[in-house]
Amino acid sequence: MVRSAAGAAMEKAPSWFERILLPQLSEIKGQLTALNAKMDSLRNELKSDIARVDQRVDGLEKRMDDRFSGMEKRMEDQFSNLEKRLDVVRELDDLKTQFAEFRASR
Repeated sequence: MVRSAAGAAMEKAPSWFERILLPQLSEIKGQLTALNAKMDSLRNELKSDIARVDQRVDGLEKRMDDRFSGMEKRMEDQFSNLEKRLDVVRELDDLKTQFAEFRASR
């Protein structure tokens, strides 16, 4: 009888499994499929957001490069002007020295 009770339990197990667990497993499978679809959608949104941020960063980088180039040009111009002024100051110094020597020699 033990064998027949065990055998009966074994025969009932597949029907119990089919009635109770298979619908739940099927429901879980559907939920996982929906979750995967949602994750794919979020991944695509994130990729799109990253692409937009990359474009903005590229635009800002170009603007900063343009500004720095402009600043560099202005600084070069100012240094050039300072060098010219320094040359004029040196020439004036030379003229003062020459004038002082001329006066001293008279």
